[in-house]
Amino acid sequence: MATSSRPCSLWLDAVLAVARLLREAEARVLVECSPRAAELLALRAEVFRLRAECELLRARILRMEPTSRPRYARWERLRILWHRARHGLSTRETARLFVVRVSTLQAWLRSLPSVPPSGATPAKGPRGLAAVVGHLARLLRWDNPAWGTRRIAQVLARLGIKVSRSSVQRQVRTKPQPPTPTVPRRKSGKAVPRKKARAVRAKRPHHVWLIDITVVKFLFGMVQLRVAAVLDAFTRSIVVLDVCRTEPSADWICRLFARGVRAASRAPKHLVTDRGVQFTSRQFKAAVKHRGVRQRFGAIGSHGGIALIERCWGSLKREALPLWCCFLNQDALRVRLQRWARWQNVERPHQGIDGLTPREKLRRPRASRPRRMLDFTACSNWELDRLAFEGDTALPVYRLRKVG
Repeated sequence: MATSSRPCSLWLDAVLAVARLLREAEARVLVECSPRAAELLALRAEVFRLRAECELLRARILRMEPTSRPRYARWERLRILWHRARHGLSTRETARLFVVRVSTLQAWLRSLPSVPPSGATPAKGPRGLAAVVGHLARLLRWDNPAWGTRRIAQVLARLGIKVSRSSVQRQVRTKPQPPTPTVPRRKSGKAVPRKKARAVRAKRPHHVWLIDITVVKFLFGMVQLRVAAVLDAFTRSIVVLDVCRTEPSADWICRLFARGVRAASRAPKHLVTDRGVQFTSRQFKAAVKHRGVRQRFGAIGSHGGIALIERCWGSLKREALPLWCCFLNQDALRVRLQRWARWQNVERPHQGIDGLTPREKLRRPRASRPRRMLDFTACSNWELDRLAFEGDTALPVYRLRKVG
């Protein structure tokens, strides 16, 4: 494996070195040329760069499914039609440049008389005039980047729209806001804003699971490993945890999820993941659906998303991974992390479940705090003992005992 990856890395280093040499040679030529020739060469280089960036972005969009591509807004469609008419492009060429179907572009052309001049339908009066002026000013600025706001105001005046330069400046600096998504109107005639999907709430143990992958770095990023875990949202317990040296595949994640189902002796009702390639693959979706589990997607830091397991990753990197762990092999590191997961489930209190440990929450799902209280009146002398969980001194277990 190492012998095959080394030639690939050498080839990549050689390509990057050639690119750096070309950049240095271009900068040297620009210094030695006259100002006008240097400006022309710089503009040509910028045009070449922009073309390369557009081709790469277009290739990425073409790999997406047509139904999953984001749609163009109304003002973006009008800009595309403006660009086609301004540069004399054919319908097929315009469709290729902006990654749309020819039939879609023809539908835009047919509906052109009914498309308003701005993103939202302008009302009558000053508000509608401001929307028209803003959109026309942005179109002129976009089509002629070298024009100033004074010239744009003069061109608008020649078109019959008298507007001051300050108004053009304000409209050019203001970006068009997308319209608020609405549902169909009710009988009252008022549009109701579309509600966001509710986050699922864990009501019992093994009702909602979260699964995620994190990258563990050692020695300034020279050593990298991937850690994946399945977390129960109700008890905050780690159902299963494993280590992978490379980026986990969908098959590896499916086996990890199956191990979690066997360890819990049941499958959850909901499974929350992010939109990583492993979790959006057909193989993983089929494995989850086969067990009757509903997959849900959550964003980092969002309420009801994968914030719980992100908090777990922070505790893992802070408590279980000192710097010397980089000298452990993959099996030894897996044993250490699994020991930390058992300590996390048995001894570590969690703020989200009122100071209970996951084991206590599993045994008493409706309890809000530990019920057993010590009687300090029977004995006045107490000592605090610090024990090592399964012999690991980095995982403390504290106990109080009576003395005398």
